[in-house]
Amino acid sequence: MGTLLLRIANLPTEMTGSTIPAALSPYGEVQSIQNETWYKTYRYALSNGIKLITVSLTIHIPSHITIAGYRVLTSFEGQPQNCYGCVDTNHI
Repeated sequence: MGTLLLRIANLPTEMTGSTIPAALSPYGEVQSIQNETWYKTYRYALSNGIKLITVSLTIHIPSHITIAGYRVLTSFEGQPQNCYGCVDTNHI
Protein backbone atom coordinates (compact mmCIF):
# COMPACT_ATOMS: atom_id res chain seq x y z
CA MET A 1 0.00 0.00 0.00
CA GLY A 2 2.95 2.31 0.49
CA THR A 3 4.02 5.03 2.89
CA LEU A 4 1.37 7.50 4.02
CA LEU A 5 0.44 9.99 6.73
CA LEU A 6 -1.89 8.52 9.36
CA ARG A 7 -3.80 10.76 11.79
CA ILE A 8 -4.81 9.35 15.19
CA ALA A 9 -7.27 11.16 17.47
CA ASN A 10 -8.52 10.46 21.04
CA LEU A 11 -5.16 9.29 22.34
CA PRO A 12 -3.63 10.92 25.45
CA THR A 13 -0.99 13.48 24.46
CA GLU A 14 1.49 12.09 26.98
CA MET A 15 1.53 8.65 25.31
CA THR A 16 4.94 8.12 23.75
CA GLY A 17 7.50 5.36 23.36
CA SER A 18 6.87 2.01 21.78
CA THR A 19 3.13 1.78 22.56
CA ILE A 20 1.93 3.26 19.27
CA PRO A 21 4.37 1.40 16.96
CA ALA A 22 3.54 -1.87 18.74
CA ALA A 23 -0.21 -1.31 18.28
CA LEU A 24 0.23 -0.48 14.59
CA SER A 25 2.67 -3.30 13.81
CA PRO A 26 -0.05 -5.64 12.42
CA TYR A 27 -0.79 -2.99 9.76
CA GLY A 28 2.71 -1.88 8.81
CA GLU A 29 5.91 -0.23 10.01
CA VAL A 30 5.88 3.13 11.81
CA GLN A 31 8.58 5.50 10.58
CA SER A 32 7.89 8.64 12.62
CA ILE A 33 5.42 10.12 15.13
CA GLN A 34 4.69 13.81 15.61
CA ASN A 35 2.07 15.87 17.43
CA GLU A 36 -0.19 18.01 15.26
CA THR A 37 -0.34 21.60 16.50
CA TRP A 38 -2.55 24.67 16.19
CA TYR A 39 0.37 26.90 15.29
CA LYS A 40 -1.56 28.97 12.75
CA THR A 41 -4.36 29.87 15.16
CA TYR A 42 -2.31 30.62 18.25
CA ARG A 43 0.88 32.57 18.80
CA TYR A 44 2.75 29.51 20.09
CA ALA A 45 2.63 25.90 18.94
CA LEU A 46 -0.06 24.10 20.92
CA SER A 47 -0.78 20.40 20.53
CA ASN A 48 -4.33 19.66 19.42
CA GLY A 49 -4.22 16.01 20.57
CA ILE A 50 -3.84 14.47 17.12
CA LYS A 51 -0.79 12.33 16.36
CA LEU A 52 0.66 12.43 12.84
CA ILE A 53 2.27 9.11 12.05
CA THR A 54 4.26 8.28 8.95
CA VAL A 55 3.68 4.60 8.36
CA SER A 56 4.46 2.10 5.64
CA LEU A 57 1.18 0.17 5.43
CA THR A 58 0.83 -3.43 4.35
CA ILE A 59 -2.95 -3.63 5.00
CA HIS A 60 -5.70 -1.06 5.64
CA ILE A 61 -6.16 0.20 9.19
CA PRO A 62 -9.79 0.27 10.42
CA SER A 63 -11.18 3.71 11.25
CA HIS A 64 -11.34 2.71 14.95
CA ILE A 65 -8.71 0.69 16.80
CA THR A 66 -7.68 0.23 20.43
CA ILE A 67 -4.27 1.43 21.62
CA ALA A 68 -3.33 0.86 25.27
CA GLY A 69 -6.99 0.56 26.24
CA TYR A 70 -8.09 3.73 24.39
CA ARG A 71 -10.46 3.51 21.43
CA VAL A 72 -8.93 5.86 18.87
CA LEU A 73 -9.99 7.24 15.51
CA THR A 74 -7.66 6.72 12.56
CA SER A 75 -7.74 8.42 9.18
CA PHE A 76 -5.60 8.54 6.07
CA GLU A 77 -6.06 9.45 2.44
CA GLY A 78 -7.96 6.68 0.62
CA GLN A 79 -9.05 4.88 3.79
CA PRO A 80 -12.13 2.69 3.23
CA GLN A 81 -15.05 3.59 5.52
CA ASN A 82 -16.16 0.98 8.01
CA CYS A 83 -18.67 0.42 10.80
CA TYR A 84 -17.86 1.89 14.23
CA GLY A 85 -19.18 -1.22 15.99
CA CYS A 86 -17.86 -4.15 13.99
CA VAL A 87 -15.37 -2.53 11.54
CA ASP A 88 -17.16 -4.18 8.59
CA THR A 89 -16.82 -2.25 5.32
CA ASN A 90 -20.26 -3.34 4.00
CA HIS A 91 -22.13 -0.82 6.17
CA ILE A 92 -21.35 2.30 8.21
